[in-house]
Amino acid sequence: MEFLQKHTISELEINRRRKAFFSLILSLFISVSLTLKLVLDMPTSLLFLSMTVFAFVLLVGWLLMQKAFHLFGKIVIVLTDEYIERKTVKGNEKIYLTDIFAISIKKTVKKKIREIKIMTKKKVLYLNGLVNMDNLYQSLEKMVSPEVKVTQRQESIDFDSKYFYPILGLLVGSGIIWLINLIISSYHQSYFRILLLSFMVCSLALGGYFVFTKPISKSHGLRFRKVDIAIGIIFIILWMGLLYLIFYSSAGTL
Repeated sequence: MEFLQKHTISELEINRRRKAFFSLILSLFISVSLTLKLVLDMPTSLLFLSMTVFAFVLLVGWLLMQKAFHLFGKIVIVLTDEYIERKTVKGNEKIYLTDIFAISIKKTVKKKIREIKIMTKKKVLYLNGLVNMDNLYQSLEKMVSPEVKVTQRQESIDFDSKYFYPILGLLVGSGIIWLINLIISSYHQSYFRILLLSFMVCSLALGGYFVFTKPISKSHGLRFRKVDIAIGIIFIILWMGLLYLIFYSSAGTL
């Protein structure tokens, strides 16, 4: 009888991610509003208008993430003695065990497996958020060739902590406003151009990363390929805008 093992997405993990994302956007909203008022001393009417727009953007992001979480929860992983397959709403991805040449796992600070990375010469499959991740890894390790290279690494930060994302949101939100204020208050042409160049390099790097590396679709399935491309294009458009701004400001100084 053919070996068959099925793994579904953990409802506890989906709820954890929902709570983490909500705490992130909530802390972003609070930190940005407080910093705008305390650091920039923004008038109340303008602050209200700005935060209304920001709240709308965050709400759209929240709704999109709820849809993504719903689709993510439909994933089923099937392991047989011949292949491992990820089944999604819009298609399946199958990797034969004989094609696997390396397996890499990432563990949390509590020694639990966060992610399993399966590599072949043609594709890479990321598995995460599953029920009984450790059992899946143990079964997979026994069934692949002994020549398959197995590596593991451990996270140095507790990303599962209920304090991590609120603190991250506070730091990011207040940091962005502080940086904008720094640019405005200490404006200098050469200093400003260096900042633009730095942002331009980061935008191009992130655009290329999402377009060619496809981090979201690798982790959540091929149906998110368009999301990777869309995010990559946004960063590339930002890079082009910054490039134009740099050349425009340079021309103005000639």
